[in-house]
Amino acid sequence: MRRLARRTIVMVEVAAAVAVGVVVAVLIFLWHVNNSDYRRDVAVLVEQTTGLRVLVAGGLQFGLTPLPTMVATDVHVANPSWAGRSEMMHIDRVDLSVSPIDLLRQHNRLLKLVLSGADIHLEYDGHRRVNWWQAGDDAPPAESPPAPFEPLDIAGLEVVHSRIDYRDDGSGRTVRLGVEQAAIGLPLDGPLTVRATGDFFGTPFIASVTGGRFADLVNDRPLWPVSWTLGGAEATVEGHGTLDRPISQLILDLGLSGAARRLAALAPVFGVSLPELGPLGGSARLTGGWSHYRLDELKGSVGISDFSGDLALVTGGRRLRLDGRLQSRLLDRRDLVGNGKDAPAFPADGRLFDPRPLPLSLLQAVDGRVDLAVARLVTAPVDLFDLTATLDLADGRLTVQPLRATVGGGRIDFALSVDAGREPPAIGITGHGDGVASEQLFPGQGATPGPTGPLSASLDLTGTGASLRAFLAHASGRVWLAIGPGTLPVRHFDLIASDLVAAIMPWADRTGDSTALNCLVARFRIRNGIADAEHLLIDTGKITVTGTGQIDLGTEGIDLKLDPRPKDPALISLATRMRVTGTLAEHSAAPDAIGLATGAATGLMLAIGELNPLALMLPFISIGTGVANPCLAELSGRSQAVVFHGVTPLESLGGLLGSIGHAITQGVGP
Repeated sequence: MRRLARRTIVMVEVAAAVAVGVVVAVLIFLWHVNNSDYRRDVAVLVEQTTGLRVLVAGGLQFGLTPLPTMVATDVHVANPSWAGRSEMMHIDRVDLSVSPIDLLRQHNRLLKLVLSGADIHLEYDGHRRVNWWQAGDDAPPAESPPAPFEPLDIAGLEVVHSRIDYRDDGSGRTVRLGVEQAAIGLPLDGPLTVRATGDFFGTPFIASVTGGRFADLVNDRPLWPVSWTLGGAEATVEGHGTLDRPISQLILDLGLSGAARRLAALAPVFGVSLPELGPLGGSARLTGGWSHYRLDELKGSVGISDFSGDLALVTGGRRLRLDGRLQSRLLDRRDLVGNGKDAPAFPADGRLFDPRPLPLSLLQAVDGRVDLAVARLVTAPVDLFDLTATLDLADGRLTVQPLRATVGGGRIDFALSVDAGREPPAIGITGHGDGVASEQLFPGQGATPGPTGPLSASLDLTGTGASLRAFLAHASGRVWLAIGPGTLPVRHFDLIASDLVAAIMPWADRTGDSTALNCLVARFRIRNGIADAEHLLIDTGKITVTGTGQIDLGTEGIDLKLDPRPKDPALISLATRMRVTGTLAEHSAAPDAIGLATGAATGLMLAIGELNPLALMLPFISIGTGVANPCLAELSGRSQAVVFHGVTPLESLGGLLGSIGHAITQGVGP
């Protein structure tokens, strides 16, 4: 027993002596290292281990307490020769510490590695070569998986006050990531973990990542599990799934979900101006790899609008490309272009055409071809149903053809083209509609209803401008529309064609608040925002009104002349040429001065010639049209000028006397 105890004491003494010897040797070694230039030896060792060419331009120091440590300053890591710049990495300071036990066991393990003030430039050259993997000049393109190796076991990696740039030479895009503080766990036998705060293009973010074994990741093994949460820019994105062959192939199979309070906050992330949309959210399954991906089971919402479908994504070009199909049960225009739900229906300056810029910058952020189907599109004041369209977008040029929908019980068929790459943007619109209920398109203001009846229309317009107002101010083309048969909301047109006696003796003729409309037809030729009325026609049961004039679409100014004629040439009426002036939003009608002067001169000459004072009323005696329904030719597409047939003054005076007698004998109406 004493012998065993003695042996134990001897072993302890020997171990203590060995330990003291090791410590003394390490101290002598560290003193020697700290006073010698071992920087080149360290650089050679790193290059042999990692393939990275390293230059320690600053100091290199070792320490023993409380743990063996090494500190290197002003460290440079070179890029391979094919890369776009000479240096891949510059680090102000590198701190690493190891466990004495791991040193004795020769374990390839670091307790802690800290990179401070790192400026890292990562690059993908479009030929599947990356500068951070097999970075030597003679390294072949990464067409096949690299040979497995035993990676460095890092219990804790910290990155502070650093910046990472990633450039994709295939697409020309550069991603800039600032890292304020990142704690990364890279243990060989444990999961990869990341907790980081920083900024993305200046937008602060918080990230959390959990993956499978780090050794499985760097050794390019299949189905490596990963999940993450990313928050920033008033948005949160979560994902989970697997990476198949993450180094050589990077085949993804991930479930994604996200939500954002407003889209505009993400503008710095995408590098384009985005409208004030939101809230928005969605989910999808992301599959694919190496710049070609698919979004299946896609579902999302923006405000009260919803969408779903499948998309194919290509990220290797100059812009993101989307191809696929999308459908929606409800899309609200206000959710898509950024109008708040309480936004006014018209601009605050009292004009009709909206001056706000259209969201055309989005067209330069993505390419693609998408088939769209929407059950209901809310556009205010009218809703579109069963809308289908094909959107084709390339290099900022959008074409929508055909766009078909049901509107107010009728059908529309249109085509749209927009070139957002021009300055100002170029826009073209062509199409036609048939059988649309005009009361839905023109609902009126307040308690005043709009015109009713089926509407047909066609238009062919081209122009430039970044807003609806700017586009119309520079538009050229043609517009045609026709309404009828139906009703007009007021009796003005029939009033100027009714018997003068009935007009001044209300008991002789009573009508309702609307008048029967045979048709309302308008044809405009537009040049540089000036719409010339080639043909204006309003036809009711008692009157036909034709017109000429202009509408300035830039200022919204109106200058129209209306020439009303009654159907019955025997009736004396208030019919005289009217002039409509003002703006589209606020206009008024008054007798045309030239028309009144001409009529008065005619009446004066007749009065002098016939010595009959009743002839002074001749300027207000209608000469009639002789056309029962001029709408037939218009609505059948065979338009022609309405010809007014003359009536002698004596015939009109006979009509006046007959009307007076009729009113007297009939008495007061109900």
